Amino acid sequence: METNESPKSTCSNDIPMYLIKNSVLSLQDKFGSPCNNFPMSTITPNFPMSTITPNFPMSTITPNFPMSTITPNFPMSTITPNFPMSTITPNFPMSTITPNFPMSTITPNFPMSTITPNFPMSTITPNFPMSTITPNFPMSTITPNFPMSTITPNFPMSTITPNFPMSTITPNFPMSTITPNFPMSTITPNFPMSTITPNFAMVSARIVL
Repeated sequence: METNESPKSTCSNDIPMYLIKNSVLSLQDKFGSPCNNFPMSTITPNFPMSTITPNFPMSTITPNFPMSTITPNFPMSTITPNFPMSTITPNFPMSTITPNFPMSTITPNFPMSTITPNFPMSTITPNFPMSTITPNFPMSTITPNFPMSTITPNFPMSTITPNFPMSTITPNFPMSTITPNFPMSTITPNFPMSTITPNFAMVSARIVL
C-alpha cells in the first residue's frame, strides 16, 4: 500500500558536484530541503587576493617633478659677474701718463755753453756755475699724477659676487619635498582580503521536512 509521506532528505557531502548548481534552490528542488554542506575547499572568495591590483601600483607613479627635469632658476654657468675683470681698465693706465715735465724737455736757465766771462776765464766764475744749477723739476722729485700703485680698478674682482651665487639657489621643487601622488602606503586594494566572505560560509545545518 502506498503512502503519501514525503521522502526524507539526506544531506551529505557525497552529493556529486555535477548536481550542485549555482544556488541552494536547485538543491532544494532535487532533494526537498536546503543543503548548505559545501566543503570549504570548494569555495573561492569573490575576489581572490591574487587577482587584485592596487588602484595605482607604485611602479606606474612618477613624482610631479622628477629631479632630473629640474634646472635651478639661474644655473651658475649662465651667470656673468656685473663687471668681469677682463673688461675693466684702470682710470689712468700707467702707459698713458707722462710726467708734468719730462727731463728731456728741461734746459737749465743758463746753459754754460752760452756764457762767456766778461773777464778772462781764470778770474771769472760764471754767474751760475753748472754745479749750482738744478733743473726746475729734477726727475727725482717728479711723481706721475697717478702712480700705478695707488690705482684700484673700479670694481676689483674680489669684491664682485655673481647676482645669484649657486650656493643660495634651491631648485623649485627639491626631491626631498616631493611625495608621489599616491604613496603606496596610503593605497588599499579595492577589495582587501579581510573584508571578503566566501559566497557560501560554512554552515553546518540540516533541516528535515
